[in-house]
Amino acid sequence: MLENKFQANLIKKIKKLYPNCVVMKNDPTYIQGVPDLLVLEKDKWASLECKKCKNARHQPNQDYYVGKMNDMSFSMIRRGAAWNFTIIII
Repeated sequence: MLENKFQANLIKKIKKLYPNCVVMKNDPTYIQGVPDLLVLEKDKWASLECKKCKNARHQPNQDYYVGKMNDMSFSMIRRGAAWNFTIIII
């Protein structure tokens, strides 16, 4: 499965769990390393970096931006089937 199909499936699952949320795909060419998705729900938000498999390529600065955004609210890198929606705390 390609990463864009994986992301599309993930977005559908998030919207099913949080029907009123807004899911935005970030532009990877704007700031390298910013997580793929921004999920907005009421007064909370989470950023998510999607990897389709365990050994998918890791981009420079991803750890920095995921860490910085996690300090602000919630951010994480998750790989493939390892998604556990109980950890998304919106």
